[in-house]
Amino acid sequence: NFTLGPGEYRVYTDQKLDVPYVLNTTNITELVEADWNLKLYPNPATDLIHVQLTGITLNNKLLISIMDANGKLVFQKEIDSSNEISIPLNRLTKGNYQLIIQQNNKIDHKSFLKH
Repeated sequence: NFTLGPGEYRVYTDQKLDVPYVLNTTNITELVEADWNLKLYPNPATDLIHVQLTGITLNNKLLISIMDANGKLVFQKEIDSSNEISIPLNRLTKGNYQLIIQQNNKIDHKSFLKH
């Protein structure tokens, strides 16, 4: 048993992690709500969703993630930043999803429905 210091966290999982030693996690940055404008269309969508972003930093990468209604990550891709992004939905089944966009320590999300 050990004591955690300020900014240190203990992580519990229901799966055995194949990690041979304790990881140093002192470089974790806290995410903050993004101040950019995120628009997603069409919603509901069938084959493709379009994302419009205004106010992002164009020289930094974007991490695009999609999670299903159960919180399972079903899509993730790092791309060059752009004000307009199109994401194919052909691998997704019908249902509710969350689109999550992260750039550095900023994050934003929108819900959408796949028909």
